[in-house]
Amino acid sequence: MIAVTLKQMEFLKRFRVLVYALVLIAITGFALAERNPGLWLFAMVGCGISWWLVEKRGRQLPRAMINLGVLVASLLLFYELVVARQENLLLSLGHFMVAILICKLFEPKGSRDYAQILILSLLIVVASAIFSQQSIMFGLLLAAYLVMGLYGILLFHLRHETHAAVERDATPDVAPMQHEQVQIRQHVRRVSKVALVSLFGVAAVVFLVFPRGRANDLLVGWAMHGQQRTGFSDSVRLMDFTRLQQSDAVAMEVKLLQGELNIGSEFYQPYFRGVVLDTYDPERRRWQRSPQPTRARVAELIQGRATFAVENISETAPAITQEYTLYSNTSGALLSMNNPSAVESPQLYKVTFYPETQTLDYPTRSFAPPLRYRLQSTLAVRLDNDATLMRVPAGMLKLPVFERGEEPDAGPIAPEVVALAQRVAGELAPADVTQMKPEDVRRLAERFEQYLRSNYVYSLVSRPVDGSLDPTADFLVNRQKIGGHCEYFASAMIMLCQSMGMNARMVTGFRGGDFNTLGGYYTVRERHAHAWVEVFIPPRGWTLFDPTPAATTEEPSSLAEWTRWIREMTDVVQKNWLAGVVTFDNSSRQYLAELFSGRMEAAGNWFSETMAEAKDTVREMFLGRTVSFWQRFGVTAASGFTVVLAAWLLKRIYRRRHSRVSQILRSLDRKAQRELSEQLLFFDDVLALLARGRRKKADHETPLEYVEGLRPVLGTSADDARWLIQTFYDLRFGSTHITPTLSKQISSTFGRLKTALSTRPAAA
Repeated sequence: MIAVTLKQMEFLKRFRVLVYALVLIAITGFALAERNPGLWLFAMVGCGISWWLVEKRGRQLPRAMINLGVLVASLLLFYELVVARQENLLLSLGHFMVAILICKLFEPKGSRDYAQILILSLLIVVASAIFSQQSIMFGLLLAAYLVMGLYGILLFHLRHETHAAVERDATPDVAPMQHEQVQIRQHVRRVSKVALVSLFGVAAVVFLVFPRGRANDLLVGWAMHGQQRTGFSDSVRLMDFTRLQQSDAVAMEVKLLQGELNIGSEFYQPYFRGVVLDTYDPERRRWQRSPQPTRARVAELIQGRATFAVENISETAPAITQEYTLYSNTSGALLSMNNPSAVESPQLYKVTFYPETQTLDYPTRSFAPPLRYRLQSTLAVRLDNDATLMRVPAGMLKLPVFERGEEPDAGPIAPEVVALAQRVAGELAPADVTQMKPEDVRRLAERFEQYLRSNYVYSLVSRPVDGSLDPTADFLVNRQKIGGHCEYFASAMIMLCQSMGMNARMVTGFRGGDFNTLGGYYTVRERHAHAWVEVFIPPRGWTLFDPTPAATTEEPSSLAEWTRWIREMTDVVQKNWLAGVVTFDNSSRQYLAELFSGRMEAAGNWFSETMAEAKDTVREMFLGRTVSFWQRFGVTAASGFTVVLAAWLLKRIYRRRHSRVSQILRSLDRKAQRELSEQLLFFDDVLALLARGRRKKADHETPLEYVEGLRPVLGTSADDARWLIQTFYDLRFGSTHITPTLSKQISSTFGRLKTALSTRPAAA
């Protein structure tokens, strides 16, 4: 009896569909956050099979098979955390929750099971939100989940209460439930709409009043086992075993201008310098910056601008302007192209410029994403003829200091690496590095660069072969086929160069990005983070070399035009999402408040000016001597007609909203209400006519009972009144339909009743 009753309540049939929709949205959001199409495909297949088997065919899997699935999910969680040493605890828990959720779908489901499914889907959405703070696609999925989830909770509560009511009454009366299901459905929808409007209203107020703070690293504690992702770093540690995970998170957006001309292009992939790493710690196996040089220049931004004197560059050299929007925390490094000469930013109060490395720093406490700044760089070669920077002790790994003239610390390079460098150098191997010509230094550096590009493979997975060797030496000697990422290639070239006595250093930053032709800017993602090499070659100074294989530096792909347009449009929307929602902070709120205040002031000025002009126009129209009588008469008539028409429309709207017909038709859907509201307006006129000078209809009376109660007062007119009320019933419940003949008959009967009652004295 319970099942039969619930089937007859059609709106509850949607609950199962809604639950599956919420599960699909939650799993899709998690797979999107992890960028794991395999997980998504597995979950979709599992959901599809469970819907077909359990919901459509009414069968359930044996309890033993479901328990086996839960056991397998638990073993997979143990494997990820303990055996495979998964980098992120939350990621493993997400996999576990997805597996448990799929198992729950195969069970016979009662109220408690549905509650568990809803809670699991909510937890998966929360985990996805932690990984997808910048994704607008996840933002859309989250909005859909919130809307559907609220409606699903209301249906769940109603389903649970209906079950309880049916269980209390063994023989429920089905007819009243059928009669009231439309009203219940409308009530649920009304409550859902009010709750959604309230929820989003409160969310908007909280969003505006309490903007995001600097809690960017709030969830760092969830990371386990040293999670490694592609991205910028101000130091490079060459670990024994690394498995880098590609990250598509947006690190920054850059626009390149030369004058007013946008010089960005998908075929031009510039290098954006972050930090220069010229000190190697053999014990920690880490490349890092040298101690702060004495020549560092600290510049305070005056009115949001600071300039730097760039040495050994022609003043007539062309300049390039870079407009940055930085989302990723770069540990104080200000990304730039070569030879920065000026910086502008309303968010920074000072920057530090290092002439030796041509890099910039800013106080880390100034970082509040997005950090917006403009840089100007000079497009010219910075000449440097300092011969002391050209060489280092041959066969020694240079550990430099910034003070020129001091003897740098050095450590021995593995003999295997020195022999490899000699073999690769061939005839270019110098007998005495001090006698090398600059051209020979350049040719030898190019040979090392080409050797690494041609003989070693790029890989995000790096594992040692000979643990007794330094990771870079092990990479050069034993890992041609195993390979490594760009940091290994850069470190390897530095070791080859310094084994020959050539001065080299590592630079980390970003190379290029996805150029958006619609917006004219580069979308630089964390996966575009890169490491390259600079070799000192006088008179050109520090010269860039990139030994990483070209296929790994994200060359622009040849996509179809429509695919490219969709991608670029998505990037533009994503940019606005990041700038307007994800990174909304106090400065954004202040800007929005100032914008709103300015618009309101402009609107007030416009209204005042418009009213003053209207006042002058009216005064001129009625008091001016140049206006004729007919012009005044026409304006007065038009104004009177407008006022009368507006009053008639307002009265009609008020009558339609507050009439008894509207109250009676509320149980119908909107389409039926629109069709019947015009046809049944005569019912209000009949009740108003009957109540004039007589008693009004009581709330507990039906219209027919009310007419029968007035029969002694109405006399012979009671039959006309009864016919009008019965016609209302026939139209209301579909027994008849309005026709021109019936409409005339209603009008004539109402007129006859009105005439009869107007000549008859009213009675209490």
